[in-house]
Amino acid sequence: MAAYDCIAVGGGSAGCVRAARLSEDGRARVPLLVGEARAGLGAAPRWMRLVGTGMHWGDRTTMVRPRGFPAPA
Repeated sequence: MAAYDCIAVGGGSAGCVRAARLSEDGRARVPLLVGEARAGLGAAPRWMRLVGTGMHWGDRTTMVRPRGFPAPA
């Protein structure tokens, strides 16, 4: 089994930069995990096609209203 120093999760621009910076000196082994790789989707707006399929992770969220901040115009 492979051993890693840390794992970068998320293959967006920030995840890729994070993984690159952590491993650039060659001393750290850093795999980059990308969640949408098995879905084969090239664009984020296509995620709605996954709802109700085995590829949809079923994450739920709740709307949080900011306190003390004005709503955007």
